[in-house]
Amino acid sequence: MGYADVLAVEASGRPVIIEVKLTRNAEARRATVSQVLAYAAFLHGHDVEALEQRPLRNALADAGYESIAEAVAAETQEGAVDGVESVPALQAYLGSGRFRLVLVLDDVPSELERIIAYLDSVTLQTLTLDLIAINVYDVNGVEIALPQRVSPDISANVGPSVIAPSSVLSDEPDAFVESLGHTTGQDREAFDQLVNWATRLA
Repeated sequence: MGYADVLAVEASGRPVIIEVKLTRNAEARRATVSQVLAYAAFLHGHDVEALEQRPLRNALADAGYESIAEAVAAETQEGAVDGVESVPALQAYLGSGRFRLVLVLDDVPSELERIIAYLDSVTLQTLTLDLIAINVYDVNGVEIALPQRVSPDISANVGPSVIAPSSVLSDEPDAFVESLGHTTGQDREAFDQLVNWATRLA
């Protein structure tokens, strides 16, 4: 089946499967959805020790770790997570199949947004799906990759053609600025700095 691009563990113990497809091929983008679901299906029900001994054995050894607990304890910022304590939580997530799936793409067509929105709506208690669009800019000969989280949604209206993504991808900051609405204080200052930086970058 191959390997996921990135397999991570959140502080809560929840596994995160990240699949990256930086290609303009529409078929490859659709295949990414089935691919990341296949990885989730493979991990579902696995025992932590079995993961360490088989699929993750070489990756752990290459990084200098003997176990997932050791890797988690070493890699978390400022010792925020106890590796040993995270193992039971990780085991529970593996048993229930409650994962976070992240797709990173260089283009997000509306069809793919609808698929993700549908899956997200029917698997609300089990899977969390994140869709990340990568825009690449040339700044004085240096390529800068700027990730943007896409938040697709589907309407609940009755009718044959009601599924439509609510998110908008735009190369201009106007839609983002408008979405800030009544945001004030430090949050607004942070958003304004982000907008100014993105505008200069563009």
